[in-house]
Amino acid sequence: LNPLMIKFVRHYGMRAGNLYDRPDVEVIQSEGRNFISRTDRKFDTIFLGFVDSWASVASGGLSLSENYLYTTQAFKDYYDHLTDDGTLVILRWDLDIPRVIANSVAALGATEAAKRVAILMEKRGDPRSAVDPSQMLFMLRKRPFTDAEIAMMKTDWTLARPVILPGEAPAPYDQLLSGRTPMAQYTAEAKDLVGPVFDDSPFYFATERPWGMPVQVDRRKSART
Repeated sequence: LNPLMIKFVRHYGMRAGNLYDRPDVEVIQSEGRNFISRTDRKFDTIFLGFVDSWASVASGGLSLSENYLYTTQAFKDYYDHLTDDGTLVILRWDLDIPRVIANSVAALGATEAAKRVAILMEKRGDPRSAVDPSQMLFMLRKRPFTDAEIAMMKTDWTLARPVILPGEAPAPYDQLLSGRTPMAQYTAEAKDLVGPVFDDSPFYFATERPWGMPVQVDRRKSART
């Protein structure tokens, strides 16, 4: 988005591996969702690695800003722009698992999503740590994962452990991906907001379920009354 970032990387030259000037690299300055919606190209990999801004954490003013990169329609756009052997890859935290699963099911249906979704958690770090948390790798493949690929993720991917694989998922994801639990029940039974988000309400990061008026505010209201 920011042309200064492109200039910044180029400024470092060889210290950054001349990354943006390599003959096999094409730099496009654009918002990702906007670019993917207007191109007819297809890609082997579409990678979203912490592409959202942390400005909302620093200022607080953008905490309720919408984000169109992680909606169900965005997932469908990415999926439609993959090659036949392509993969959508998202790198984020474990707290994103409920919603990326919900978006996948909403975009493709439970039966198709179940064959194409794999999630692994990095072995380094601590999922409960705010300083060094483990990172989550979400993959949505254009074609179903093969038995050989599933076996390889179990044995050969030594830096990460599988959390969800085709045919292997813990509760409540197993019920949702198998179609035994409908989306409405999946979202209603969760303690947080875990349902899919859409372009008409793209608040992906709004996960805390409102449980009514905070006690202190309610008491002050009663006192004034």
